[in-house]
Amino acid sequence: MLKNYDKILLDILLPPICLSCGTEGAYICEPCFQALKKYSFFICPICKKRTPDGKLDRDCRKKSGLNRFLGAPLPYYQETVKKLLHSFKYKYAKDIAAPLSKMLTDFLDENNFADIASPQKSKMIVVPVPLYNFRERERGFNHAGEIAKKVSVKYALPLDLASLKKSKNTQTQAQTTTKEERSVNVSGAFKCSNENAVSGKIALLIDDVYTTGATMRECAGVLRGGGAIEVWGVTVSR
Repeated sequence: MLKNYDKILLDILLPPICLSCGTEGAYICEPCFQALKKYSFFICPICKKRTPDGKLDRDCRKKSGLNRFLGAPLPYYQETVKKLLHSFKYKYAKDIAAPLSKMLTDFLDENNFADIASPQKSKMIVVPVPLYNFRERERGFNHAGEIAKKVSVKYALPLDLASLKKSKNTQTQAQTTTKEERSVNVSGAFKCSNENAVSGKIALLIDDVYTTGATMRECAGVLRGGGAIEVWGVTVSR
C-alpha cells in the first residue's frame, strides 16, 4: 500500500515524460506511440523469412531452440524503442509494460494468434524469461513477467511464474558485445523447478527483446528438458 502511495506522490512531483517528444503524462504519448515503425507479420529470427503461422523450419528450429517465433512488432533499431526498453528494465518504469503489451497483443491479433493457438490451447502455458531473485527484488518486478501477465489475461492462458528459474546471477546481456559472449553468459543460468507443471505442455516463452537469441535458446532448452513438447518464442522487439 505504501508503495502505491509513493508512486502516486512521485507521479505528481515528477510526472513521466514521453521518451520520444518530451510531453508530460506518459512514457510514450499516443501520437508517438502510433508513429513507431512496426512489423506487420511474423518473421523468423534466424533466416529472416516471413512465417505466416510462426512455424520455423528444421534448421531454424535447431539454431533458435524454438518451434515457433511469434514476434516481434517493434524493430529494435528505433531510438524510442531502445529508450522504452532501457527505462522499463533498468529505470524501474513498470508502467511501460502497458503500451508494450498492447502493441504485442495487437500484433498477435493481427496475425491470428488465437486461431493458431486454438487447436492446442489446453496444452499451453505462458512462461516469462525469469530474472535472478536478487535482480527481481532490486527492480521490484520482472519486466518479462509483466508482459506475460497481460498476454495470459488477453488469451485466457495459464500463467506459470514458478517453473522456470534463473539460478545464476549473470551479467546483463546488454553488457556483452558478441554473440559468443551472450551465449556463454547465459549458459547453465536457468533451471526447471517444476517438471510436473511443464511436462506435456507448449510453453509460450515471453521476453522483451530478441537480439542474438541466446537467452531464449537457453530457456527453451531447459523447458524442453523439463518435458515441454514445444516452445514458442514471443518478444515485443527484435
